[in-house]
Amino acid sequence: MAIQQIIQVQLVLQGDGVTTTFVYSFNQLFGLAATGFNIINPNTLPNSILAVDPDGFLPNYTPTLDGFGNLVLTFDNAFTGAGTATLQLNYNSGTLAGTTQAWTSATAANTTWTLPLNGQNNVALGIQVSGTVSAGVIGFQGSQDGANWYTIQGAQSNSYTAQTSWNSTLGSTALEFDTAGFAYFRVILTTPISGSGTVTFIIQSSNVSLEPVPVVGQSNPALLNATVIGPALTKGTQGSTGFSVQDLKDSGRTYITLYAQNITGVTTEALATFTKNVGGTTTTGQTAYTITNGKTFRIQALSVQINNTTTTANNIVVNVRAAASVAANSPLVASCGTASAAAVATVKGFAQIQFPDGIEIAGNGSIQIGVSHLENVTTASIASFTLVGYEY
Repeated sequence: MAIQQIIQVQLVLQGDGVTTTFVYSFNQLFGLAATGFNIINPNTLPNSILAVDPDGFLPNYTPTLDGFGNLVLTFDNAFTGAGTATLQLNYNSGTLAGTTQAWTSATAANTTWTLPLNGQNNVALGIQVSGTVSAGVIGFQGSQDGANWYTIQGAQSNSYTAQTSWNSTLGSTALEFDTAGFAYFRVILTTPISGSGTVTFIIQSSNVSLEPVPVVGQSNPALLNATVIGPALTKGTQGSTGFSVQDLKDSGRTYITLYAQNITGVTTEALATFTKNVGGTTTTGQTAYTITNGKTFRIQALSVQINNTTTTANNIVVNVRAAASVAANSPLVASCGTASAAAVATVKGFAQIQFPDGIEIAGNGSIQIGVSHLENVTTASIASFTLVGYEY
């Protein structure tokens, strides 16, 4: 048998004529110890207790220790008046286990095991599984009054994980709970244990600071990942890794040039027949360019030229138009014009407009770009234009 330390405590009790049970928490016992007694290890639980020199002013009582180390005095009957109860606590050398229970498949659902906290702000719970346990759930709860219970979470000691219950997949583990503000902590068997094994747990409370485990949640678990990704881009080409810092308007560009050279002038405005150059592929005989579905056509510059083949001054106006079925009278996007000098043959007139911020036209698969022109003469080979832009 281990060497024991004997401590005496004295309790002066005042009866109210109703109460027959008095309970003193484990952490209060040392404050009750008689003068001259030193507790060698205040973290141990007493292993036994007995009454010493019963006071004749008190009715018969039985002192016991519950599984949590709390002192319980149970009187045969209620009393009034005051009396002193002197008690002897026996402590084994070494640290004793805290309150413990073992649950099996024979344990009924909703069985509970409650620990009065008595001001303690921390609970340590160790769970040991032996044999085969295929199912079972043990919930963790706190209460302020012992009647209303609330689910609380504990931090697993072997992983940075918060748990509100134990289940068979967790196996043997240990958890720690922040119980500040609660008067009671308990475990409850919410789902009966299945299998031939045993789930043994031990609960101990103490006054130590415990940092609650923060839990970051996401309603869609598929979005919880360690890879940081940017928003999906709808234009151009993205980088293969990391964030692409290229502007959308500069991503996946395809240059587009619509041009006509030395065409015949018209005195009634009409769509010109032009050549389109899309990323280096040219196609002649076009009167409209259809913007690629889902792309944006960005106009950067428009230039026009008129050749004077006679001694009569010539002029030209070129209009860029856009519509679902583009025509010479479709909505105007941009315009540029010029004229040649009079009385001088072969002289040329030239003009250009640049759009630093660009003119952007979104494509939906049907929007077309057309270029109409109007001259003051119908002379052949006098008109030229170039429309420069890109798609992205």
